[in-house]
Amino acid sequence: MKYITQAPDGLWVLKPYEDYVEQNRAALNTRLSGEDLLSGERNGFGRASLHDARVLRFSVDYAVKQARLLLLGAYYDRHFELVYTGLSGCGAALPGPKTDLLIHEVTLGESGGISHELLFSDGEVLQLACASIAFRDWPLQEVSTFE
Repeated sequence: MKYITQAPDGLWVLKPYEDYVEQNRAALNTRLSGEDLLSGERNGFGRASLHDARVLRFSVDYAVKQARLLLLGAYYDRHFELVYTGLSGCGAALPGPKTDLLIHEVTLGESGGISHELLFSDGEVLQLACASIAFRDWPLQEVSTFE
């Protein structure tokens, strides 16, 4: 993580990342679509947060340079779907099936794209670099478009 750090007491220090997002929100938003992936509630706690979500599926289609990530929310009542287009890099170290997402960080990439880093409770890190990210969440009762 570039901006999010962990204090010695184990708490996440989000202020530098929150400042980064505010300073770069316009540039980041040109590369994001769908629900607001940058809102503070996505790294906080509660039903809208990605914190404690678990990976249900992850796929990469190198032919079309696209990756898709489907997560189950911490309360097991909603899905989160991220579609990464224009994929230029993928460091995939997927967590185990009962491993929670601890924290994630979206930053501007060095080549004009966007980077998304996800840290899981077992220490595994998923890093993706792409041109854009589409994000949505929906209640568990609805059908996914994930194929």
